Amino acid sequence: MNSLFRALKQKAVENEDEIIASSDAINTLEKAREALIEVEEGRAERASALLDGKIELHEPLPVVRDGDGKANGFATIMAGSKRRRTQVAPAAPAAPVYEPPIALRKPTRAGGSPKPSGVVFRALFVDARPLMRLFDNFSNLTDNLPFEFANDGLHVRAQDLAIVLMVSVHVPLAAFARYDNFVGGVQCVLSRSPLLKFGRGASNEHTVQFMRDHYEGNGGEPLCLQLHPRRKNALGTIAEWMTPIDVDCDMLEFRFPYHYAIHCAPEHFVASVRQLADRSKFMQLSICDEKVVFTAVGENEQAITLIELPAIQKKLRRKQKEDLLVAAAHDDELWKQVEDILAPEPRCTSVIERLPAADTGNIAMKDVNCYSIASGYLRKAFNFTTTTNCVGITIEMAVDDGEALPLRISLRHRTAQNQTYTTTIHLMPR
Repeated sequence: MNSLFRALKQKAVENEDEIIASSDAINTLEKAREALIEVEEGRAERASALLDGKIELHEPLPVVRDGDGKANGFATIMAGSKRRRTQVAPAAPAAPVYEPPIALRKPTRAGGSPKPSGVVFRALFVDARPLMRLFDNFSNLTDNLPFEFANDGLHVRAQDLAIVLMVSVHVPLAAFARYDNFVGGVQCVLSRSPLLKFGRGASNEHTVQFMRDHYEGNGGEPLCLQLHPRRKNALGTIAEWMTPIDVDCDMLEFRFPYHYAIHCAPEHFVASVRQLADRSKFMQLSICDEKVVFTAVGENEQAITLIELPAIQKKLRRKQKEDLLVAAAHDDELWKQVEDILAPEPRCTSVIERLPAADTGNIAMKDVNCYSIASGYLRKAFNFTTTTNCVGITIEMAVDDGEALPLRISLRHRTAQNQTYTTTIHLMPR
C-alpha cells in the first residue's frame, strides 16, 4: 500500500497536467491515500473495499489551482491529505473535576470550649499550581500575606517595607469552581513561609481548596488548605491547617484618576524592562504619538540605553472607559470587545490611550513624561507575569502639579483551565 501511494504521488509530481485532466486519476489518488490511512489505523478490510469501489469517499476532493488558474495535482493531493488528517473523531469531553467534600465542623475550639453555631466556608480553585506559584512572588515583599474571601472573590494584598511597591491580586468569584457557605468576609493573615512550602506540592493536576469554620469570634480558627487530584480516584491529597497570625497589614490606597494608559503585549514589554534593569539602577518611561520609550543611564552617566517600542494612539468609546476595562478583566465576552478595540497594528507592540481625566485636567502626553523608576522594583513587579500565562499588561500614568504619581500596572492572567484573575501593582516613582 505504501509503494502504491508513493508511485501515485510521484506520478502527480512528474505530470501534474495529466493527473488533473483526469478526474478518475485524482479519485484514485485520493482513494489510495484514504486506504493508506485506514491500513495504518488497523482497518485493512475497509481499505480494500475502498480501493475496490465498494465504499465511496466521504467528500469529493477539491481541486487546488495555482495563481494563474492552472490546476495543481500535487497540491490537490496534499490538501486532501491535510483535510483527512484533521478530520478525526471529536475528542471525548474532559472528565468532570472532582469536587472534594466540605469538612465537618469540629464541635470545640482548640482550648476545648464549645463553638457557637456556624458553617464551614469552602472555595475551590481548579488550577492549583499557578495560583500557589503566584504567592511565591510575594516573597520579596513581605513575610505575611493577608487573605480576604469577599463576595466578589479572593483578595491578597501586600506591600514592601519601604512602601515603594504595592501588590493586590484579585481572583474573581467566577474563577472558582465552588464558593460555598459564604455568609460574610473571611479574613486571615498567614505566614508566607509555610504557605510557600505547601504550594510547592501543587502540580498541574491538582485543585486547591480553602476552608475555614465561620462563626462569631473565630479569629483564631485555622485556614485549611487542601490539594486534591482532579480525578476522583487518584491518590495524593495534601492538607495543611494554617493558624492565622495577629498582625496589621494595612496598605496605602490610591483613588486619584489616571491620565494615560499603555496597553501592551507582555512578551515584548517584559523583555525590554529586564534588559534595561540589568544595565542601570534606574530607568525613565516616556510616551509619544508613535512609541513607548524606556531610557536607562549607566552608573557613570555616560552610557545611555534606549529601547523604543512602536505604538499607536487609540481612544476607547465613551461607554468603554476605565470602568469597562476593570469589568472586562472578569468577563470574557466583554474582554473580547475591548481586545478588538485595543488590538494594535501588526507592527505595533503597544497602544497608548488618552483617558477621560486627561481631557478634564487638560493634560498633554508630554506632561506625563516625568517618570523615573527603580529598575529593581520594576523587575519585581513584572515577576508576576511569569507565574501563569499573562495575556495583557496595562500601565497607567498620572501627574499632579508636574509631579509623577504612583504608576499603576494591571496584569491579566489566564490559566490552562481557562480561569482568569488580575494583579494590580502600584509602583512609587523616584
